[in-house]
Amino acid sequence: MDETTEAQELAHAEIDDELVQESKNGEAEAQYSIGYPYRTSEQKQWLTKAAEQGYIPAIHRISYLYLHGVHGCEQDMAKAVKWLSAITDDIADNNRGDLCNAVSACVQLACLLLCGDGCQQDENAANIWLQRARKLYFMEWT
Repeated sequence: MDETTEAQELAHAEIDDELVQESKNGEAEAQYSIGYPYRTSEQKQWLTKAAEQGYIPAIHRISYLYLHGVHGCEQDMAKAVKWLSAITDDIADNNRGDLCNAVSACVQLACLLLCGDGCQQDENAANIWLQRARKLYFMEWT
């Protein structure tokens, strides 16, 4: 058995039917739970679905995969920037428990904007994202 087949079988063995059903019903947290390990393209699809619903841990994870080009995901700075840009105050307000991920994503995006990596270099936009990170950071502690 090759490594890919073994990884796929392991991934499917760890996913129970209830979690799959919740994912099919559109529950972002369940989709994230299936997609987080990201061993198969199917898991990446679930991770993407959770991110598309604004689920911050999924947005943060998928942007990380594109940013670093790890776990079989090709590095794509433009996609990383797209996903990091998806984190807004509204999303953070709806996922208060994940403000730490939101802060991290805002800081990562600010760094990309300062360097012009995967996007046009823009110091003003970077400062806006850093201010947003600061605001979210203090929300975490209030």
